Amino acid sequence: MTHISDFAQLTLQTGETGPVATGTVTPDGMVDWIHVWIVQSQESTLATATGFGSSPNTEWSVQTNLQEGSVSFQKGPALALGSASMTTISENGTRDSTVLHWSQLLPIE
Repeated sequence: MTHISDFAQLTLQTGETGPVATGTVTPDGMVDWIHVWIVQSQESTLATATGFGSSPNTEWSVQTNLQEGSVSFQKGPALALGSASMTTISENGTRDSTVLHWSQLLPIE
């Protein structure tokens, strides 16, 4: 079974953290682990953040943290990259796991 995950939204947070990244997994399954990287170009510098999480549900959310030397994120376009291990367990108990890598350009809201 092929698993697909994508970013649904990047949400700007107040304070010195990176955006919250949210998304979904299809078909129904769980995220064993997920690493998220977000990069946003701002004139001659970059805002960069990474985060790590997991979710037993089809929807996942990861709070990212600014990388050392990063400027703060602003509303606007950013490149989000994800790497995740996803699992589905069928009714007969068969476990299907996939490691997936993807990237998307989407707005930080």
